Amino acid sequence: MGAHVFVVDKFSFPVHRSKGFCGVKNPRHEMTRQGLYADIKAIRKGDLIFFYHRRIDELPEERGFRGYFKVISEPFFDNTDIEWSENKVLGSCPTCKSCYSEKEVTCLACGNKLPLITIGRWQCTTQHILPNRILIEPVEYFEKPVDDNTAYLNHTNHGMLWTMLFRKIFGPGRERSIAHILPEEAEKLIRLARRINDDSPTTFPSSPYPSTNRQAITVNIGTGGEVPYESALEAWLMENIDKEIPVLSETIPKQDMEFFGNNILYGIGGDKIDGLVLYKRDIRYKVIAIELKRGKIGAETIKQVDRYSYWIAQLSTANAEPRPKSLLLQPLVIGYKVSGDTLLISARRQDKKLTIPYPGEPCEVIIKPPILLTYEVGKGGITLIKRI
Repeated sequence: MGAHVFVVDKFSFPVHRSKGFCGVKNPRHEMTRQGLYADIKAIRKGDLIFFYHRRIDELPEERGFRGYFKVISEPFFDNTDIEWSENKVLGSCPTCKSCYSEKEVTCLACGNKLPLITIGRWQCTTQHILPNRILIEPVEYFEKPVDDNTAYLNHTNHGMLWTMLFRKIFGPGRERSIAHILPEEAEKLIRLARRINDDSPTTFPSSPYPSTNRQAITVNIGTGGEVPYESALEAWLMENIDKEIPVLSETIPKQDMEFFGNNILYGIGGDKIDGLVLYKRDIRYKVIAIELKRGKIGAETIKQVDRYSYWIAQLSTANAEPRPKSLLLQPLVIGYKVSGDTLLISARRQDKKLTIPYPGEPCEVIIKPPILLTYEVGKGGITLIKRI
C-alpha cells in the first residue's frame, strides 16, 4: 500500500474533501505533463491520501497535513467543474474552455485571469484548473490539521518526514505536484493527527462525485525507438511496475513489495532518485534504486549510483519500523542504449559493503552491481532487454 500527498488550499480543499476526489494540474508542455502522469500513475486503489493545506492567509495551526483518505478509482481526465458550497475546482478555463492549467493566476491558452481575491498586497486565484483526477473516500477524518511545526520540528513523536522535509526545503514551485511518502512517514502523520485531535475522528458533509465523461490518462511513449521524453519513460514504468511485463517483472518482483514511487527526494539540494522500490518481510530487507535515461547509459550514470547509495540506504532504514540490521541495495538503470565501456565497468563490479553507524545498532548494507536494461519503443509498447 502506498501513501501520497496532494497540495490544496482553503478554496480547493472543501471541494476535494466533500466531493471525494484529488486533482492535479494539466501542464501545457508535453514533457512536464508526462512527468505529472508519472506521479499519478504511481497511485493504486487502496493507497492512502493526505492533503497538504498550504498557506493563503490562515494561521499556522489552521493549515498543514489533513486526512486521511483511501483511493477508490484509477486516475482519469475530466474537464467537468466540480462545486461544493461557494467553492469550485475547474476542469477547464471559464473563458476559453482550455484544459491546460493556469500559470499563477492566468490561463496559458487565452491569457485571461481566473477568479481572483486580493489579500494584502497580492492577488491569488480562488479556483484552479485540475482535470487530472482520482476518486477517494475517507478512512479517518480529523478536524485539526497537523501543522508544519508539529510535523517537522516536534520530536516528541518518533520518526521523521524525510522526503517531505526535503521537498519543502527545496523551495517553491513544487506545491501542486504529488508527493509519494514512505510507509513510515504515513504512519507518523496518522499518529500525529490522532494525537492532536485526541484520537477523535469526525465526519463532514459530502455528496458523490458526479457521473461524468471520464477519460483514461494515456502515457505518450512515442511511435518507435526512443521515448520522446525521459518523463514518459518514468510514467510508463510507474504504470507497469507491478504488472507482468517480461524482464521488468523478473527484475522488479512483486513478492514482498512494500512501496514504490518516482521522483523521490533524498537530499537538501533537491537530490532525487527516479524510482524507489522497498521490500519487506516482517523487516525491510531490500531496496531497488532506479535511474532512467532516455538515451545512452554512460559511465557517469554508474558513478551517480555510487554517490547516492549511502543516502538511499539511510533514507530506507533510518525511520523504518522495525529498523533493519541489514539491507540489500540493488541499483537498476534503464536506458535506450548502453556503451561498451559501461557494460565492461558494470561487469567487473563486485558487491560493496558499507555500515550505517546508527546509535546502538548499526545497519550493514550490501550494494549489488547495477542491473542494466535497455528499452525499445515498438508497436506493442516498450520492450526491455537485460544487458547485465
